[in-house]
Amino acid sequence: MQQKLNLKTFGIILIWLGIIVVILYFAPFKKIISFSQNNAGDTVNYADAVLTAGHYEYDFGIVSMASGKVRHSYQLKNDGPGALAINKVWTSCMCTNAQIKLLDGKIYGPFGMSGGHGGDTAADIDILAGEEFELISEFDPNAHGPEATGPIQRSVFIRTNTAKEPLGLSFTANVVK
Repeated sequence: MQQKLNLKTFGIILIWLGIIVVILYFAPFKKIISFSQNNAGDTVNYADAVLTAGHYEYDFGIVSMASGKVRHSYQLKNDGPGALAINKVWTSCMCTNAQIKLLDGKIYGPFGMSGGHGGDTAADIDILAGEEFELISEFDPNAHGPEATGPIQRSVFIRTNTAKEPLGLSFTANVVK
């Protein structure tokens, strides 16, 4: 014998489904993405990471074209309680490239100018909470030809999963022949 679903039972089911949908829709969930990063079972939690630098600007002073490329390392740290995902690294000019070097010696890059011929800008780098790393910027004073002398200012940008705006690191120099 089949029972028919009466109107009262159907109404109660609809009310409960509505309550469940409202709870799921309006519940204050924080987006947390977790996955196993290595065989040790460390979990990466991408909430509340904060990328900081020991310094954000550097002055090379006088840079001779005859001496060639110059490099500078910025010390960076994830000061937040969660992991940080570096999604993209790019430079302001094709005369500049950057690399990310982790504490274990692994190097990512080189990264160059977005849309230019300076290298790839996409990155897939996870920085655990409290972990330090360095960004190595390299400037080629000869990239703009023999007459490109005088003061310059260049930047390297890092886009992460936690910040609305990229982190900018810059350097200046006075290029001479």
